[in-house]
Amino acid sequence: MASSKKPKPSKKHKQPSNANEEKEEKSPFLRLYKKTCEKIERGVEKITSSVEASSAPLTNHVPTISEVMKMVKECGVKEKTALMHTTLTLIVKPEFREIFNVLETKEGRFDFLEREHEKEMLKHV
Repeated sequence: MASSKKPKPSKKHKQPSNANEEKEEKSPFLRLYKKTCEKIERGVEKITSSVEASSAPLTNHVPTISEVMKMVKECGVKEKTALMHTTLTLIVKPEFREIFNVLETKEGRFDFLEREHEKEMLKHV
């Protein structure tokens, strides 16, 4: 008789993984947690891409005052002249140095300086 008895199946059954997922979806705290994690992840991605974009190497090179002074002398501006004085007052502005650097020829640079000098002279009349 003992040998004819079959073992009774245990009442404790492992739940399939789908059931665990269903329980998780029903939990309002777990849903809120997951949503918060997703928001944080999206924020981190935005910050990361922003930092990467701002860390890109600068394409515009603003030359130093010394570098521009060398170019000024190369294009023929003499010391102790009104043109040199005007140039020195303009050279402290980074945007002026950048524009001056972009000009390709000595003649173009000299012309630019003369025109800027004329504008300055007109201001004082």
